[in-house]
Amino acid sequence: MAALAFAQEQSTNSSSVSASKETVDYSTPPGLGFCGGATSGIGFAFRQHFASRWGVNVGAFGIGGSNRAQYDSSSWVWLNLGAQGMYTIHRHPAGYFRFYALAGGEALISGRNRTETYNPQTGMYATTKQWNFKDNLYLVGAGLGIEFLFAKHIGLAIELPLSVQIRESGFNMWPIPNGALIYFF
Repeated sequence: MAALAFAQEQSTNSSSVSASKETVDYSTPPGLGFCGGATSGIGFAFRQHFASRWGVNVGAFGIGGSNRAQYDSSSWVWLNLGAQGMYTIHRHPAGYFRFYALAGGEALISGRNRTETYNPQTGMYATTKQWNFKDNLYLVGAGLGIEFLFAKHIGLAIELPLSVQIRESGFNMWPIPNGALIYFF
């Protein structure tokens, strides 16, 4: 009889523990800010953690310009896009920090367009219009990160993925840190 009562008590305790684990909310509201690193992208960032322990970070930035001289001109562009998925391993009960695993990728694309026209000193015409995208860099990696939450809305993330850099000339592997400063709404 005592063994049956003890078994019922253990069953009740284990079900309440599993119920409390299921009710942990790992989510954050959507956040905007800045990020930089090998797998998160460089530039403006969107970050959100969902109730299912999963989260996402997307970073992007682009800039372009042109140089104009009397007889030739050139245009250039630099684009960056990165995205990473995150899985929360542990979250502080009050939400002050979270420890997570991450995996992601990034593309750094740069191009140049050069146009040359008539040169009166040589008397020659040479018109060339061609975009050159040969110096692109692609990165993929996985690692661990920690995110601190200050004043309920400001997140600071520090991450260390092991990144593989892929170029036309080959590839390298480096531990390149990521960072993010995010305002969660």
